[in-house]
Amino acid sequence: MNTNKPVVFTGSMRGASSSSPDGPMNIYDAILVAISKPAKDWGTTLVINDCIYDAFFVRKINTTNLAAFSSGIKGLLGYIANDKVVKVNNVIYEQHINLPDNNQFPQVEIIPYFAGAEGEQLKTAVDNGAKGIVLEAVGAGNVNPKMNDAVKYAISKNVAVIITSCVYWGEVVAEYGSIGGGANLQKEGAILAPLGLTSRKCQILLTLALGQNRSKDKLKDFFSYKSDN
Repeated sequence: MNTNKPVVFTGSMRGASSSSPDGPMNIYDAILVAISKPAKDWGTTLVINDCIYDAFFVRKINTTNLAAFSSGIKGLLGYIANDKVVKVNNVIYEQHINLPDNNQFPQVEIIPYFAGAEGEQLKTAVDNGAKGIVLEAVGAGNVNPKMNDAVKYAISKNVAVIITSCVYWGEVVAEYGSIGGGANLQKEGAILAPLGLTSRKCQILLTLALGQNRSKDKLKDFFSYKSDN
C-alpha cells in the first residue's frame, strides 16, 4: 500500500467462546500499535500475542499454539508490555507497488518440488496460460534435472520463474552449478527469491510485478531490492 499510514493486521488463535480467548487483547494491542509513533515507520505489521511482526517476513509456524507466528532470525519489530509499544527493530525493506490500471492480474502458479518430480505439473501450468511460476525447491534452491528442464521450458515460453525454498528459514543462493542446482537455474534465467521470502509472498509479488508488464531485467531488479520500486 502506497501510504505512510500504519496498516495493522491482527487475529486470534482461540474462538470467542473459548475459556480464555485471545482475540480481545490482540485487538487492543493492535490499536495501541496503530496509534503509536514507531508504527509510522513500520508500514504493514501483524500484531498478535503481544508481538509486533514485519508483514514482509512473518510466517505462521504453528496451527494451534498462541505463539503461532515468527519472523525467524529477522526478529520482532517490537512488542507490547504494560500497555506500551516497545520498539526493538526497524523495517528492513518496504515495497510500494501500484495495482494494474485495469485490475487484471496475471496467472501465477506455485509449484512444489518433491523427490521424483518430473516437471509435468510446471509444464502444464505454463501450457494452461500461467505467466509466472514460483517453484518451491529444496535446500538453498535445488531441484532434479527433469524439473530443471521444466524450468527451461517455462522460460522458453517467456514465463517468469522464481525459485524459493521449502525450508522455513534461510536464503536461496546460487551455490550448486550442476543441473538443477541454484546456480544453474539462475543461469537458465530463473530468479532466486531474496531475503528468504516464502513461496506465497513471492507469488503475490510476482503477480503484482507482472501486472505492471515489467520486462525480464526489471523483474530481476524488482526481486533484487536494489532498485527504487
